Amino acid sequence: MLKGSKLVWLCLGALAGVALLFLGVHSLEKPARSEPQRAPSSTGTESRAELAAMSRELSLLRAELGAVKDRVYQAPPAPSTREEPISDPTPPLSAPQAVTLEAAQAHFDQVFSAEIADASWARAEEASIGEFLRREGGDGSSLETITCRSTMCRMQLRFSDDHSRDAFKLKLGTPPLNNGGFYKEQGETELVYFAARAGHPLPPVPGE
Repeated sequence: MLKGSKLVWLCLGALAGVALLFLGVHSLEKPARSEPQRAPSSTGTESRAELAAMSRELSLLRAELGAVKDRVYQAPPAPSTREEPISDPTPPLSAPQAVTLEAAQAHFDQVFSAEIADASWARAEEASIGEFLRREGGDGSSLETITCRSTMCRMQLRFSDDHSRDAFKLKLGTPPLNNGGFYKEQGETELVYFAARAGHPLPPVPGE
């Protein structure tokens, strides 16, 4: 009985060895699985053309989007830094008009006519000025009229020509015509002169 069981175990072991040997040989003979080779794509050129077209369309879309952003998101204009002039309600003062010789003579004539004569001084001054003009006026000048009041004397002179007139003007400032005065030429041969009394300057002309 013991021998029979040993024989059975021996047979089972032999069968197991044969089975293992068969499996090893079969595994060696089985070809290794390899990755299948990819066939070259026949549409490679078309794919590259489509990619290039898509790239161009994408560039156009980006450009259009940038233009839309510029139109939509334009920055507001910067505030002006220039100061606006403040209106002045006060009207500007007009520049004073230059006083003409005619206006000055009219003013002195008016003041002279309104004066009350200082008889004693007026007679003495008329004589002094008359003597001076006859002595220093020259052959080409003549005293037409002379009248003195209280603060000034008015005289009218005539000249033979402009040279004798200019010679007379050089005498102005010599006593008794050294207290200030005003003259106005009337043409080339006549002249009006206002001589001030000592200590009484001629009244100012309005507008000066």
